[in-house]
Amino acid sequence: MRIDPATFLPHLTSLRFDQIEVTPQLIALTVAAVRPEACCPLCHQPSATVHSYYTRTVADLPWSGIRVTLCVRTRRFACPVDACARRIFCERLTEFVAVYARRAHNVRASLERIGLALAGRAGAKLAAAQGTPVSRMTLLRLVRALPCPVIAAPSVVGVDDFARRKGRTYASIVCDLERHRPLDLLPDASAETWAAWLAAHPSVTVVSRDRGHSYAEGTTRGAPNAVQVANRWPLLRNIGDALERLLAHEPAALRAASGEEPTEPTEPTEPAEPTEPAEPAEPAEPAEPAEPAEPAEPAELTPGRRDAGRREPSARARCGRLCAPRATRRCADSTQRGTRTPPSPPCSTAIATR
Repeated sequence: MRIDPATFLPHLTSLRFDQIEVTPQLIALTVAAVRPEACCPLCHQPSATVHSYYTRTVADLPWSGIRVTLCVRTRRFACPVDACARRIFCERLTEFVAVYARRAHNVRASLERIGLALAGRAGAKLAAAQGTPVSRMTLLRLVRALPCPVIAAPSVVGVDDFARRKGRTYASIVCDLERHRPLDLLPDASAETWAAWLAAHPSVTVVSRDRGHSYAEGTTRGAPNAVQVANRWPLLRNIGDALERLLAHEPAALRAASGEEPTEPTEPTEPAEPTEPAEPAEPAEPAEPAEPAEPAEPAELTPGRRDAGRREPSARARCGRLCAPRATRRCADSTQRGTRTPPSPPCSTAIATR
């Protein structure tokens, strides 16, 4: 059974479906206009004379997250009026797409709703996830191109100031308290500007404002018959601050009102007596260094071929070799005990030599 795509695409009823190409990333529909004639956009006279054909690409809403593109085969017509300045005009398909637009009406409406709800970056991410990728600047342009909504004449308004530059420049915002939506932004918070706005909106009967002098004076000038009501938030804030300052001086009454039992003050504990410091231990006496072992006397060698012609060491040299360890030991002992080393007596060998 052959199903006509126009049955589930009601915005394309004026087109003929010629071909459908399906890929994992894109669905391309080739359609053609079938109206027998078209009207000139300048003289609005119908024409059935086809001049030429051209293809127009239009984006449609995605199907199951897959992008859909319409390849529309449109026609150019010749204007039948000789005096018309437009000799050749293109066929308009205003039922589903605007003139020179690349997106269908339903796609534009979907992007406008996303832009109004999420603005730029977040809206661009959501649109890409849904299958209609656009940039954040495109969403912002679509939102700015929307016409201003028609606002009914307000009767109950509220006005308050906000800081453009804290401590230096302030402006005013006007809200409709019945419909809970902003109405206007005023460039400053002066009485003259507020009085001029009220004079331009005579339907205002109730004004909610803070207790500032400028808004009171402006309301009296611009709407002298309007009822002036103090803003609720400053009243609640002032009452809360005053109550907090009062209860700060009555903690007992605050605990009694809350149902808490008063806590008895605890007695301070006496500080512990300081303990006597322990006596330091006596330092241990340093151990005496061990006496170095005396070198063994060299063994007598029999004269050989290599010892021939050598002279025997003198008695003074032999005495120096034998007495050196004894003098070194005495120097070490005297250094440790802190006493001066006495001169060592000459040995018997040296006396015999003298």
